[in-house]
Amino acid sequence: MSEFLFALGLVLGIPLLLAGMTAFARPRSRLDWLLSALLCAGVSCFMYSSGAVWSWIGFGWRIVPLAAAAGAVAWSARRLRARPVLPSARSFLPLAGIVFRGAMVALIAGMLIDLHMARRAPAGAVDLWFPLKGGRFAILHGGGGAALNYHHSVPAQAYATDIVALNHRGRRAWGVRPEALDAYEIFDRAVVAPCDGIVSGTSDGAPDAPIGRVDPLKPAGNHVLLFCAVGRAGITLLLAHFRSGSVAVARGDRVRRGTLLGRVGNSGNSTEPHLHIHAVRGSETDPGAVLATAHAVPLTFNGRFLTRNDVIHVSDLR
Repeated sequence: MSEFLFALGLVLGIPLLLAGMTAFARPRSRLDWLLSALLCAGVSCFMYSSGAVWSWIGFGWRIVPLAAAAGAVAWSARRLRARPVLPSARSFLPLAGIVFRGAMVALIAGMLIDLHMARRAPAGAVDLWFPLKGGRFAILHGGGGAALNYHHSVPAQAYATDIVALNHRGRRAWGVRPEALDAYEIFDRAVVAPCDGIVSGTSDGAPDAPIGRVDPLKPAGNHVLLFCAVGRAGITLLLAHFRSGSVAVARGDRVRRGTLLGRVGNSGNSTEPHLHIHAVRGSETDPGAVLATAHAVPLTFNGRFLTRNDVIHVSDLR
């Protein structure tokens, strides 16, 4: 719960605080107001795109920081008529405030540019089918940068994607962090092959861990390695964290796109039920290499590069 409250304070609290400060501040100049308005709007846009709590509380809440910023900027603009364009050069404090806010605006602008770049599909991306059927899904981690993808710092997992399902309220579970695995919408969902290929490795039998506990000795948990003859040298997919006893294929099996591979669980290095998928170049049979040392390959699903907080209806990708 403390992790959730911290993330909620960061993603919602900071934009709302800036909105309040912008709405009720008395700017000494129009430049002072402009920098405050840009900072308020920039932080709200950043949290809208990269905030990590939307799948917890519902994606409808994403509009709150944007609406608060727009309202604050519009409300504060009413005071500009009697303000000079630039602050007085005789006073040090207003100038210092301008410099500070200017630096903060430049910082958030750089972060927004990074977000934009992380959302663009890298060259050489391989296109696949979406590996889940039925319902709405959201991306917890995904994209080409650390601001959107927890896995980006690991070379082999630089373009990994973590997927959860959403219930009719737009949340990934019934409750903030319920203890029951079946309270998570994605738990026990069928995972299907996103391409024609050959199963190059499997693992099953690892237990589904309680919420918040992980198994660092078996990070992929129950999983399937699938070699797909796409791209220049083909790729090996890792689909991980399957439910114990659910893996439906064996090494050497030839599968067609849409073939059942297993069901989503919470095995391995997984704090809650989700499907992890990423690709590496060539044919690999060692899960350790696929997780840590192989060359990452970016993926698109039916032409779409999926990044954090993207919401997908499967029919949109078929």
